[in-house]
Amino acid sequence: MTQERWRKIEALYHAVQNDPARSEALLSGVDEEVRREVNALLASPAADPATGTMTKLPGSGAMEQLGPYQVLACIGRGGMGQVFRGLDTRLDRPVAIKTSDDRFTNRFEREARAISSLNHPHICTLYDVGTASSGISYLVMELVEGETLAALLTKGALSLENTLRYGAQIANALAAAHSKGIVHRDLKPSNIMVTGFGAGKGIKVLDFGLAKLDGEISLTAPNAVVGTPAYMAPEQVEGSEADACTDLFALGLVLYEMAAGKPPCPGKSLGRMLIVGASLEVPRLSQQCLAVPQSLDSLVSKLLEKNPADRYQSAAEVAAELSAIETALSAPATSWRRKSVLVSAALAALLVALAVGWLYQRSARQRWTLEVAIPEISKLREETKPLAAYLLLLRAEQNLPGDPRVTQLAGSFTRTTSVKSSTPGTKVEIQDYLSPESPWVLLGTTPFEHVRLPDGYFRWKLSKTGVGEFLAAPVTSGSMHFYFEPPKDVAAGMVYVPGGPWANMIGFIGWVGFQLPAFDMDRFEVTNQEYQKFVDAGGYQKRDYWKDKFLKDGKELTWEQSMDLFRDPTGRPGPSTWEAGHFPQGKANFPVSGVSWYEASAYTAFLGKSLPALGEWYKAVSAKTARYTTKQSNFGGKPMAVGASRAVSDYGSYDLTGNVREWSLNATGEGRRFILGGAWGTQTYQAYLPEALPPFDRSAMNGFRGVRNREPLSPAAAAPVVRQQRDYSKVKPASDEVFKVYQSLYAYDKRPLNVKAEGVVEETADWTKEKITIDAGYERERLPVYVFLPKNVSPPYQTVVFFPSARVNTMPDSRNLGDMDFVDYVIKSGRALAYPIYRVTYERHLPGDALPGAVDDRNLTIQESKEVRRTLDYLETRRDIDRNKFGYLGVSQGTACGVIVTALEDRFKAVVFLDGGFFLSPTVEGRDQSDFAPRLKKPVLMINGKYDFTFPPDESQLPMFRMLGTPPADKFRKVFETPHDVSQMKPALAKEVLAFLDKYLGRIN
Repeated sequence: MTQERWRKIEALYHAVQNDPARSEALLSGVDEEVRREVNALLASPAADPATGTMTKLPGSGAMEQLGPYQVLACIGRGGMGQVFRGLDTRLDRPVAIKTSDDRFTNRFEREARAISSLNHPHICTLYDVGTASSGISYLVMELVEGETLAALLTKGALSLENTLRYGAQIANALAAAHSKGIVHRDLKPSNIMVTGFGAGKGIKVLDFGLAKLDGEISLTAPNAVVGTPAYMAPEQVEGSEADACTDLFALGLVLYEMAAGKPPCPGKSLGRMLIVGASLEVPRLSQQCLAVPQSLDSLVSKLLEKNPADRYQSAAEVAAELSAIETALSAPATSWRRKSVLVSAALAALLVALAVGWLYQRSARQRWTLEVAIPEISKLREETKPLAAYLLLLRAEQNLPGDPRVTQLAGSFTRTTSVKSSTPGTKVEIQDYLSPESPWVLLGTTPFEHVRLPDGYFRWKLSKTGVGEFLAAPVTSGSMHFYFEPPKDVAAGMVYVPGGPWANMIGFIGWVGFQLPAFDMDRFEVTNQEYQKFVDAGGYQKRDYWKDKFLKDGKELTWEQSMDLFRDPTGRPGPSTWEAGHFPQGKANFPVSGVSWYEASAYTAFLGKSLPALGEWYKAVSAKTARYTTKQSNFGGKPMAVGASRAVSDYGSYDLTGNVREWSLNATGEGRRFILGGAWGTQTYQAYLPEALPPFDRSAMNGFRGVRNREPLSPAAAAPVVRQQRDYSKVKPASDEVFKVYQSLYAYDKRPLNVKAEGVVEETADWTKEKITIDAGYERERLPVYVFLPKNVSPPYQTVVFFPSARVNTMPDSRNLGDMDFVDYVIKSGRALAYPIYRVTYERHLPGDALPGAVDDRNLTIQESKEVRRTLDYLETRRDIDRNKFGYLGVSQGTACGVIVTALEDRFKAVVFLDGGFFLSPTVEGRDQSDFAPRLKKPVLMINGKYDFTFPPDESQLPMFRMLGTPPADKFRKVFETPHDVSQMKPALAKEVLAFLDKYLGRIN
C-alpha cells in the first residue's frame, strides 16, 4: 500500500473517530477497499495513523523484530493483516513485511505459494516466509518503492509510449503467472507499482492475496464475488470460475485508463453493466483519446469483450501485440499518398512486406540484445563503467522484456536508491566516476525514492537556480542525503562536512573513533601561489604562527635552529622545492610541496585554520571507494595542478588521495605526524593506509590542506593516535609438535598441473614474457603465471618467484602488472622471474577479503602458499629453468606471507624481503608469523624504510629479523631513509638485491 493511500485512510480514520455518528456519511462513496481498511483499523487499531508507525503486532508485545527482520513502519493494512517497511539486518536490505492476523490464514498461505513460484522482473519478489514466536505469520518481500499506477493516473492520462510499455510489462507478468497456473483475480491500478526513473521506469504487479492456483480447492463459497468490482470481468461478477481471460479483461480496463486517463464507465462496474445490459456497447478507447492508434483501440476492445471466448486467450499474445504497436510507432514515419483504388493483390503484398519487416526488425533487435548488448554490458562493468552498462541494459530490457537472461543480468548489478537534500527541489544528476567526460544522467528532483541504479561509484551533481551547483562523490547507498546548501558562512574554496560521531577501522592502527564537530575543509590542496602569500607576508619571521615545540630526533630545537632548517636550496625561507623564496615558474596552481609538518601548521594558523585531524580526513574520504578513487587520482609519477585529476571525494574535496600526501594534525605514539592519502610518487595503497613521518620531513611529495572547525575539536580527536601493538619480546614460537600440525594445514598434493600455455604476450629489449595457467591445487581454481625470460643469457636460468604488495589487490587486470619497479632489475640482471596472479589480486580479486588476523585470512595464506609451491612445481618441468637455483622476493604483503611460505618450502635457496615485518594486529593459530620465522633457515636479505608506519622498525621489522632462524652470517638487513616504499631508492635497492642473489644463487655469466 502506498503512502498516498495510507494518508487517505488516515484522514478518514480521524474523521470517523472524531464524529462516529457521521461514519456512514463519511464513508459513503469511498472506494470499497479503502472503506474496508478504515473499518479494519477502527476495529483493531494496531497502528497509529497519525505517524504511520506501528505500535504493536497483533498477538505480540514489541514490534521491533520478526526473526532477522527489523520492523520500521506500517505502510498499509488490508483484510489479511498489515504491511510494514522493514530491514533485513543480515544483508542491510530494505524489505516489505506482510503479516497475517491469524496463523497463516488460507489466503495468506495462497499468496506465499503464488509468489514463491514466480520469478519475474515485473512481479514483486518473495524473499522469505516465517512465523514469529508470538504466532504471527509473515511474508518478506521486495520493497517496491514508487508510485502506484492509480496515484499516477490522478495526474491524467499517460503518454502513448508509457501506456504501451507498461501494458506490455503487465501482460508479460500475467503471462508468467498464467504459465504457472496462477490467476491474479484482482488486477487494478492500485495493485501495480511504477518504479524507476526516466526511460528505466517500469512496473511491478503486487498483491497475489486473491490469486487462484491451478488445481487448488476453492476457498470461496459458490457464486461468491472475489475481487474489486470496478475491475471484475462479467464472469467474475457472476461468481464463475476465473481463468486467464478474467485477468485479461482487467488488463483491458487498465490499458483503457492509462491511455484515456479514466475508465470506460467511471464509478461503475463494467463487468456488472455488461451482464445487465445485453445490448450495451463499451465506449471505444478512440472516442476518449483521438491520438490512440487503431491497433491499440482494437486490442483494448477485444480485451473488454463480454464473452471470455471472444477475448485474447493468452497474455503473452497481448504482450507481443503491444510491443509490436510500440515498435511500429517508434519507426520512422513514411510519407506516401493513398490512392483511391488499391489492387487487392498489391494491398496483400504490402501487408506481407510490413509483417516481414516488423518480424525482421524484432528479430534484429533480439539478436542485437543477445549478441551485442549483453557482452558489451559485461565489458563496461569490467571497465568500472556501471552507469554506461545500465543505460545499455535499459535498451536490452525494452527489446527483450521478461527474457530470463536480461532479467538475471539486471538483478546482478542494480539496486534502488532514495535521495534527499537539505534544499528540496534540487536537480540531481550522476556520472560514472571513472568517466568524467561522459554525459550526466538526470535522476530527478529531490526528494525522490525508489530510483533503480546500478551498483557502483558515481559523481553526483546537484544544482538549483539561485543556489548554485555542487559536485561530490559519496559512497552510493540505499538512502542518500546531501547537504546541498551548507551554512552561509562557509568560506570560498571550502566545503562543508557535517559533524557527529565517527569511527572506522584504519589499517595498521585498528578501530579509531571520536565525536567530530562540523567543519569546513579546503576544496583543494594549498597551492604554490597561496603559500607564496604566507612567505611574502613574513610568515617565517612571525613566531605567533608557530605554536608547537620543535622536536627533532627526540630533542627540542630553538626557534632559530628550526627556521634554519626551513629554507630552499638557495638559502631563502620556503619549501624545499622552491628557489630564491619563490615557487617554480608555471606552477602557481600546483600544490605546494616540500613542506614540513611545522610549516603546514604555521600556514593554517596564518589563515585562522588548522590541519585536519586524522578522523576528519578519514571522514572526508572513504576507504570503501579506494578501488575507484585510486584509478582517478594522481599516482602517475609527477604532480599536477590541483583538481586536474578530477578525483573528487565524498563531500566535494579534490585530490584527498594522490597528487601530494597531506599532513594531519595528529601525532603517532612515537612522535611522528600522520601524513595521509599517498602522493604522485607513492604506491596506490597509501591512498587509504596511513603513513607517518618526522615532523621536520620536507620530501617533495609532502603537501597539505586546511580545515576550519565550527566548534573546538575534542582533546581525544586531537591527541596522539596509538596504533595496534604486539610485544614480540614476550611471544614464544610454537613447539615442534604444534608446528607439525601447522605444516599439515599447509600441505598439498602434487597433482597434475594441467598446463595451458598461452605463449609470448610481450617482448622487450630485455625479456620475453610468457603466460601459462595451471591448476592452483585447491577448489578447482586455475592459477595464471607470467614467466619473464631474460634475453642475451643462455638457459638454464636462475629464477626468482615474486609476491607483490597489496597495491595489486585492487588493480583490475594482470595484463598491466604492478610493482615491477621492485623486480625489473632482476630480469635485466639475467635471471628469470615467475609472477603468479595470486588469489585476491588483479582479476582474481574477491570482494570483502578478510583483514589480517581473521580465520579467512589464514585460509587465504594457505591458498597462496600452495600457489607459490605449485609455481615451483611448474618451473621444475621446464628444461630452460635451473631447478637448483630458485629465489623468492616478496614486497610488503609478499614479505608477511613469505615468512610462512619460505619456511615451508626448501627449494628456495635465497630469500629477499622488502617493506615487510611482523603484523602488530591479533592473529589466529596457524597464521602467526612468529611460529614460522624460527623455521626459516635460508639466507635472507631484509630491506625496509626507516619511517615505515605499516611495519615500524622497532616493533615489527627488528622482531622479525631477530627471530629468523637463518644463521647470523647469512642474514642481512638494510634500512633506507624512506617510508613504506623502498623502491623510492631504486638504484640502491637494485644494488643490494643483486649482490645478495649473486652471493647465494651465483653470478650470471
